[in-house]
Amino acid sequence: MTETFCGKSCTECTEREQTNCPGCRLGPGKQYGGSCKIAKCVRTKGHETCETCGFQPGCGTYASRHQMPDFRRREAEAEEMRIAALGRKAPILGKWIGILFWLFVPGAIGGFLSTDMMQSVSPVAYGIGVLIQFVSKIAYGVILIKLCSMDNRYMTAGICSLVCSIINSLINEYSTGSGLILLVSVPLLIAAVYGEYCECMGHADAVSDFNAELMLKWENLWKWSIGMNIGLICSAFLILIPLIGLLAMLVCTIGTMVVGVLKLVYLYQTAKTFRNYSAV
Repeated sequence: MTETFCGKSCTECTEREQTNCPGCRLGPGKQYGGSCKIAKCVRTKGHETCETCGFQPGCGTYASRHQMPDFRRREAEAEEMRIAALGRKAPILGKWIGILFWLFVPGAIGGFLSTDMMQSVSPVAYGIGVLIQFVSKIAYGVILIKLCSMDNRYMTAGICSLVCSIINSLINEYSTGSGLILLVSVPLLIAAVYGEYCECMGHADAVSDFNAELMLKWENLWKWSIGMNIGLICSAFLILIPLIGLLAMLVCTIGTMVVGVLKLVYLYQTAKTFRNYSAV
């Protein structure tokens, strides 16, 4: 049996000692975990070596067999650089996404306290809720912008969060009629939805090299979020049909709450993933 797939001699290979290679079939050409493209090609086509392949004379992969050790060295160096970059990113992401998690909690509490029902029951609690929600959302947006060096979509998400928070606050403070609210509500909704999309995709991209399952969760969360927003808009039109409209609004409201809880959980899991990677 030939010691290599491409016909090269392991004993004459000048790279063997430098790379501490155990030989073609035990090293780069091994079936599981081997990095040699020629070995993979030979196995895929069902040959023992390149010599029995009818495409061998004009094969570009075969022609590059003498450069394969250099290719593998460069791939290894690129992988080392990638891992080093991940090591630099992980502590930063773990820290700031952990802070996003803790900001999300008071933001949710502030959102509950600043409802119209709470305003009629306790104006003081309502005022505190408005303040807590505003400060939390502003801080949340600032931190997202701070993370823009990790992913450009964090910048867009942060800007959308800041703009929506400031304009909503101004409307609640100074608006005296429904005309202005109706005028800006649609652009604000679009900005909020797009900001949510950018944040979820930013988290998905950031965690993709660390946890593929968590990446998919972030991508699916965005889909559920947009679905609930569309459902709430549609249920507002269905309110003319009392039972169906109220039922649709109830389902979408509960769904929105579930999405919020899932986002909180995913923020915690994402921050923990980065912290655990940094600790290794």
